Parts: sequence; structure tokens; C-alpha cells
Amino acid sequence: MLKRSMVLLVPVGLATALLAGLFVLLGVKPVEAGGVNTPPGVLIIGTTRLIASLDPADSGFGLEGEILYNAGSGLLTFIPGSSELVPGLAAGMPQVSPDGLVYTFTLRQGLQFPDGTPLDAIAVKWSIDRVATLGGGASFLVTDHVSQTIVVDSSTIQFVLKQPAAFFPQLVANIPYYPVSPNCFPPFQLDPDSTCGGIGPYTIVSWEQGVSIELAANPSFYGRHPHISSILVQQFGTSLEMRQALEEGEIDLAWNALDPQDYQELRSNPALNFVEAPGPHIRYLCFNTTTPPYDNPDIRVALAVAVDREAAAQGVFSDTRTALYSMVSDGIWSHQETFFDLYGSRDLELARTLLAQEGYSETNKLAVDFWYPLDHYGALEPVFVAGLAANLEETGMISVTLISAEWSEYVDNLSMGVMPVFMLGWWPDYLDPDNMTWPFAYSSSSDSMGIFYNNLIMDGLLEAGRETTPIWGPDREAIYADIQFLWGLEAPTVPLLQEVSIAVTQDDVHGVLLSPSGMLAYFTMYRYEVYLPFLVRN
Repeated sequence: MLKRSMVLLVPVGLATALLAGLFVLLGVKPVEAGGVNTPPGVLIIGTTRLIASLDPADSGFGLEGEILYNAGSGLLTFIPGSSELVPGLAAGMPQVSPDGLVYTFTLRQGLQFPDGTPLDAIAVKWSIDRVATLGGGASFLVTDHVSQTIVVDSSTIQFVLKQPAAFFPQLVANIPYYPVSPNCFPPFQLDPDSTCGGIGPYTIVSWEQGVSIELAANPSFYGRHPHISSILVQQFGTSLEMRQALEEGEIDLAWNALDPQDYQELRSNPALNFVEAPGPHIRYLCFNTTTPPYDNPDIRVALAVAVDREAAAQGVFSDTRTALYSMVSDGIWSHQETFFDLYGSRDLELARTLLAQEGYSETNKLAVDFWYPLDHYGALEPVFVAGLAANLEETGMISVTLISAEWSEYVDNLSMGVMPVFMLGWWPDYLDPDNMTWPFAYSSSSDSMGIFYNNLIMDGLLEAGRETTPIWGPDREAIYADIQFLWGLEAPTVPLLQEVSIAVTQDDVHGVLLSPSGMLAYFTMYRYEVYLPFLVRN
């Protein structure tokens, strides 16, 4: 089981150099030999996810975001396996105006898109303006924040923001900000079937919807070249089919996603390796904070301390989830275990005390209408929610009625304030605590989430978090510590579980780095063969 812990991150370049030197001394060399049943030079990744669009103006999340992450780059990019930003297509980190409204980037020289079009400031502006104009799925990451783009000269581009956003460098590393070739994408319409990609360690060779997508190493990539020359992402209709392919050696890596029971059973297979890291997706309990008695923070806290996160993570999800004690998830900068620090993992006595103070008892129970969506969060959702309901009723002072709805109806219910207590999930749009807090607790945003929370102190803290620079500075860190502490006292939402990202590989596959964004870096993976005479590996 993945426990809360501190992780020491070593710069990838340094780690690679140290490993390379060690392998030379030991007589180990990187090779492109195939896996058990895979072709030489090819690494096959299995997934059950689908691709909706490979146009960066229309995507940014899920498998399509991962493909574009490997076949493109932003002006800034993440160090693989971390949320740390480094220059990508930009020659360095941006200059920021004193008012925090203008970000100026200088581009690397001599770069070209796969079709031969040069990368310059005009192409960057064209790409960002296209995203804003076409209004694709993730375009809000641009339109909510960018007022205009300005070409200063051929190698210099400026972003003028609508309001200060200290997290803007995080946005620039996201898919909608990836520059694309003006000669490969249509200017006035989305191209979901495009294989143009951007400037990345791989290029897209072919794509058969619902079947597979093939990538080849980009020989002109500006950064470190991939060890594996060809990546084949094979899509499976069911997790059972993917598991069988993994066990039979037909794929090198199973990624997103097997069933929880599959992971548990496969751990006993000595031919397989597990790579695990905190994942991006979280689950949480919400309240309509204008509906009595949930307008009372003490009632919300009573429900928060009655739930048993650990039991759900282990018993329902077979350790493919971990208990979560803050809306700022583990892996995102400034994360603190606030609910645990305030209340421990669970406190039924405190729940009873708070309920009793508000007049509830075993003969006068709090009647909770507890809503959850059908299907949207997977087949285990009814079991998960039933367990939470049993946790609440264990107080002896709560009676729960479970109510389900189809996802379309469920979404409509949010803004109408129909549901007093309900379940939701969140996949961060960008790896900053702002995105894990503002949508749920800022007064003008929480209404659309069905929470209707309005607290002037929280609003002020959230605004300060957006305006305070630098992005990872101590002043900003202190603000988000205060936000998480106030969240624990007010409990407009109750963090419950965080997914565990799990990649299962054949035992000759190495260099698997799982990002807090949920993206898998294909370009860091490799195989090794040992050629010492006394240590032979087939």
C-alpha cells in the first residue's frame, strides 16, 4: 500500500548520467531488443482509454493529452515524474512584469515542426490564438486567463493576462499552449484526427481510432533522445483483455487501467514489476452549504470525521486509492494533511459530540439525502458510497438515504442546488493548489459546483494565492497553508481518496516515471541487457 511519505527527487539528467556510468562499470548496456513477444525496437503500451482528439486546441487530458505530451512540448515543460517546471521550447524561464500581467518568453533557436515549418513567435501566437478562437475542450485554460498574445520579434512572444495569475507558468506547460505548425493544422476548424503533433521527443506515425497509435523517435528533437525508437500504444476494450496480453507477454506495459482486483492478483507474478505514484484524480464529499443543516460548519465537520477513508481505500479499492486529507492532493506543491492533523483518520466520538450539540440523538437522527452518480466513476461507485453511508450511520445519530442519478441529470442538479450531500471527483487542470481550491470555495465559482460556499476570508486568501509571486515562494506557500487549515475548519467539501497511478511492466522495462499530472513519459523508458559472461539474460 502506498503510504504518505517524503520523496527525494533527483534531477533526471543527473540520474541518467549516474546510471549510465554505473551500467558501463557493470557491463550493462541499453538495448532496443523487444520484450517477451514484442518486436525489436518497439515498446508496446496497453491501455483501456480512448482518444477523442489529437488536436491540441481540443484536448489536454486523458490519453490524448499523454500522446501530445510525448509528441509535442510547451514553452515550459515538466521534469518527467515531477511537477517541477523547466524550459521547453523556450530558451529560459519567462520574464514577468511588476504587475504580474505580462509574461515574456524567448524561444530556442533553430527548431522546426515535423513538417519543416520553423518555430518562431508568429507560430506560437497563431497556435494560442487558434485555441482561443476555436473554443475546444480545454480552451478555457487560455481564454480564462490570456487577454492577448504579442509578437515582440521573431524569437520573443508575450502573453498579456486578464488578471494576475501566479500559476500561469503551470498553464504554459499544458497541452492547449503547445505550439503547432500553421502549415499542418487548419486555422478555422478543429482537426481531431490530426497526426501533426508538435515539437516533441516523438512524432506520430499512424493512428487507428480505438485500435492503436504508433510513435517514432524524433531525430531532430532539441532535448535528450528517447532510448526506444518506436512506441505502440495498443487500446483494449476491457481490462481483462489487457491483463491477458500482459501475462502472455504481448505488451510491455499495462497502463490505465486494470481493475483493482487485477492489480492485487498480479503482484504475485515474479515476471512483472509495479511502478506506483500518487495519481491526479481525487474523490470528495460535497455539501450544499446553503441548505440547512449543512449551512452549519459543525454538521459538515461531523460528517467529515465520521467517514473511514482507510477502509474504503483498502477494502473497496484494494489499495489502488489512498486516504486523502486535503483538497490539495499529494504530489501538488503545498499539500498538507490538514484533516488528519485536525481530526485524525477518523473520530466517531467527535462526530457524535458535534451532532449532539446541534440537537441530534439516537432518537432524533440527522436524515441525510446522499446523492451519487451512476456509472461515471466506475462500477465500484455503489459499493464505495454504501460504505460511506454505513460509516455515517455508525454514529447512531445519522440516517442515510442513498439517491443515484445518471450523469447528465447529476450535472444539471449541481447548479440548481438540488443535492444537499453528494459525491464528486476532480482531475486537476493544472498542477497548482489554485486549481484544487478556487473552483470549490471561491464564492463566484462554487455555485456551479453545487456547493454555494461564500466566505469572505476564504475569498481573500484565494485571491492572494493568485496574486502573490513567485509561484513557489514562501509567501504563497503560507497562503495555501492557511487555505487548507480554514478548509479543515469549514469543510465545504471533504477530501476522501486519491488514486494511485500504477504501471505494470515486464521485468526488462525500466525508466518508468509517473507524473502527478497522470502523464506517462514514453521517452524516459528503456531496456537493459547484461553481457557479463557469468550473468546472461535472455
